[in-house]
Amino acid sequence: AITQLQETACLRVRELTLLNEACLALTSDLDLEQILTTIMLRTSDVIGVETGSLLLVDEASDELVFRISLGGNADGVLARRIPPGKGIAGWVFQQGQPPLVPDVQADPRYFPEVDQFTGFQTRSILCVPLRVRGQHFGVIELVNKVAGEFAAEDLRLLESVAALTATAIEQSRLHEWTTSFILVDPVTRLPNHRLFLDALEREAARSRRYGRTCSLLLLGVDRR
Repeated sequence: AITQLQETACLRVRELTLLNEACLALTSDLDLEQILTTIMLRTSDVIGVETGSLLLVDEASDELVFRISLGGNADGVLARRIPPGKGIAGWVFQQGQPPLVPDVQADPRYFPEVDQFTGFQTRSILCVPLRVRGQHFGVIELVNKVAGEFAAEDLRLLESVAALTATAIEQSRLHEWTTSFILVDPVTRLPNHRLFLDALEREAARSRRYGRTCSLLLLGVDRR
C-alpha cells in the first residue's frame, strides 16, 4: 500500500511539473511552433508514448492538417491531411469526445492510411480535441503507450495540456489578427502608413549600423 501511494505521489509530481513547464512555455519568448513542440515532447515523455501529433483544422476543407509530429518521418508528415471525419482523430474532432483506444485494429474508426506516411505502426491511441469557448479547431493525439495501456489518468492529463495548448494557439491567432489590423488597411489589404514608417525606421537603423546610405523613392498613384 505504501509503495502504491509513493508511485501515485510521484505520478502527481510529474503531472504538476509537466503543467508547470507548459505554463512557462506559454509565457516564454519562443514562437508558437517551438512552444507547441516543447509541450508535445514533454507530454509524450511524461505519459510515456512512442510518438504524438497535433493537428489543426483547415476551415476551408474541414480537413485535419498535421502541425506538429514527433519521431519517425516527422518532416514528411507535416502538412499532411486527414479527410473530414476520417480516422479516430477525425471522429474526435467532429464529436468532441476523447476516447481511449487500446487496440486500433479492433476499432472501426481506425484509418490505416495515416500509418503509411507517418512511418509508425499504430497499436493504441489517446486523442483529445483542442477547443476554445466550445469551438473545436484541432486535436492532440498520443500513439502507442510504452508500458501498459492508456488510463483515465492519462486522459485527464492530456485534456489539461490540450486546454493550455488551445489557449496558446488562440492567443497567437489573436495577436496575428491584431497586428494585421493595425498595420494593414482592412479594405484594400495593403500596408498602411504605420507599417511604412516602421519599415523606414528599421532600414534607417540598419544603414546607420553598417555605415551605409539609404535611399527612399516615393511614387504617387492617386493622380493628385
